[in-house]
Amino acid sequence: MKKIVATLVFSIFSLLSVAAHAGDFADVKAMVVDAREQLLIMLKDSTKRGVEQQKLVQDTADAVTAKIASLHVPKPKIGKHKQMAGLWEAFKKTRDKELVPAILAGKQAEAEKIAHGVQQKRLDKIYALCDELEKIK
Repeated sequence: MKKIVATLVFSIFSLLSVAAHAGDFADVKAMVVDAREQLLIMLKDSTKRGVEQQKLVQDTADAVTAKIASLHVPKPKIGKHKQMAGLWEAFKKTRDKELVPAILAGKQAEAEKIAHGVQQKRLDKIYALCDELEKIK
């Protein structure tokens, strides 16, 4: 009887642990989409390049970084989580050092090339990893 109860308690605990992680990577993906949208607004609308929009771009990206860092990732997800985090860091570095400066300097063609080239490829990989991570138990 004790063995059955112990097995039942362990099973319930295991299910609750998995449930606590369900949706985390979908949340990350939604936050990345929001961060991307704020950056695209700045890219596409020359009237939205002031301090307020720059703060939105920074704040939405910081929220993604904080969410990724706060996740308690189960062992089967660690490798893909690290890969996603690395891609996100590369995205932010390029955004801060190349993309935003090009936008603010009025170098629209250069900014669009970066945004729709290397940055989009990184985001596509991040989106795919988020989808994969949601499926891994």
